[in-house]
Amino acid sequence: MRRVRTRHTSRFTVVPNDLAQHTDLSLRARGLGLLLLSLPDGADISIRGLATRLNEGETVIARALRELETVGYLTRRVVRLTDGRVVTRTTVRDVPATEDEQSPDQGASHTTHEPPAAAPEAAPEPKPDAATPSTPSAEPTAPAPRTTRPPAQPLAPAALTAGTRLLIDLAAREPRLTVTAAALPDLAALCEQALSANVDPAEIHRVLAACLPVEIRSPAALIRHRLAEHLPVWRAAASLRALRAAHAPAPSGGLRLDAAPGRARFVECGDCGRPLRTATGDGLCGDCRVHCAA
Repeated sequence: MRRVRTRHTSRFTVVPNDLAQHTDLSLRARGLGLLLLSLPDGADISIRGLATRLNEGETVIARALRELETVGYLTRRVVRLTDGRVVTRTTVRDVPATEDEQSPDQGASHTTHEPPAAAPEAAPEPKPDAATPSTPSAEPTAPAPRTTRPPAQPLAPAALTAGTRLLIDLAAREPRLTVTAAALPDLAALCEQALSANVDPAEIHRVLAACLPVEIRSPAALIRHRLAEHLPVWRAAASLRALRAAHAPAPSGGLRLDAAPGRARFVECGDCGRPLRTATGDGLCGDCRVHCAA
């Protein structure tokens, strides 16, 4: 191989060899890391946004992001904004983050930076009139303290339940389904009911994000409505699976008991298939037992 290098003066990105040649990262993860480092601060790096930009599916992009997050080139923090919304703040690094290092605000995506309000211009002081004797001016009043909004605080680790993580992943895939912190606990409880019915998280994501309207006025109401519609179906399916498992056919030659104690089903001979009223130790009828003994 022969390399040809060109000195660039604009529109270039410096990438360390540790990232480009990382053996624990797939080629897609390394390429995605290069793309993220080349984007400006505040760029949309949601899974849906990256899928629109790239010729890759959302599943492939999500897997590559998880690889970068595992190694430390990408960190994600769940924060609560001043308006009550819960968003994911993502930071991309060219050097893996240490365990004690917290994610700074720089390089974060899905954030809205509010510019500080400009201070009002002071009115010009009136010129003193020469004919009017000067009088001592009153002491200037101290300006009222300016109220500042508290910074966005990350959610406590105890609040990140399985249902909460499911909703956070949903908001990362579809930012229009980002819910407020007030609605998060109730919706997370509904999601946990679906998970307890052995519903795959990908299936829940598909149900919640399918055929969305153009304008979503209340993401929480939409998610609550769709979960309320599908939860009875998911629970019924879970009950049916449990019922089928309880009445699964027993292995040939053995006795199987029903759910009700004391009741036994008829079994068949393991050789000829003749029905037996009572189970035998070897699972054979009398004729087959004699034939085998001969």
